[in-house]
Amino acid sequence: MARHEAPEVRRAQILAAALECFSRTGFHGASMEKIAKTAGLSKGALYWHFKNKNDLFLGLFDLFISENFDAWAKIERTDVLSILNQQGELVLNRLLESRALLDVWLEFLSHREASEKMSMAYASSREMIAHLLFEGMQKGEIRTVNAIAFSGMFTAMLEGLLVQALLDSEFDPRPAWAEGFGILARGLLPDYSGAG
Repeated sequence: MARHEAPEVRRAQILAAALECFSRTGFHGASMEKIAKTAGLSKGALYWHFKNKNDLFLGLFDLFISENFDAWAKIERTDVLSILNQQGELVLNRLLESRALLDVWLEFLSHREASEKMSMAYASSREMIAHLLFEGMQKGEIRTVNAIAFSGMFTAMLEGLLVQALLDSEFDPRPAWAEGFGILARGLLPDYSGAG
């Protein structure tokens, strides 16, 4: 019998087990019974915290997104290009350090409710990046650009690198990010002429 734990500790334990199960068998292959067994808990303990498997999956998504945004918020407020680079590195490193998280990220994209939430998270992310770019333009750190378009491209670049890493275990997207972001950063500089 599992010993009594604080609700937040038990919830974290369940979410960790859910991540493992969803990664291994996908959303449809996982069950509350398998998740309970992986967590070393009864199914009743799971249902105390989550209504059903779908609720648990969406809880895992909410944790994933809140942790990403919390990590972004902790980045030291230096120049805009440094902040943008660190934001990209944080996303890549977080997903690459956990194959399970990378697998489940793909599950989020194919799950109707999670993908709707992902769409809202992407919109929030693009808005945050655009706001950062506007600040950089006002301070003269970067040249005038279409901040909304750039923020969408920034997100697509990260996502494209992650998809390649998911499909090819030999591919490390971090050097590609460093090179690609370096090119983007030079293009954002106020004195950029586009020549050479």
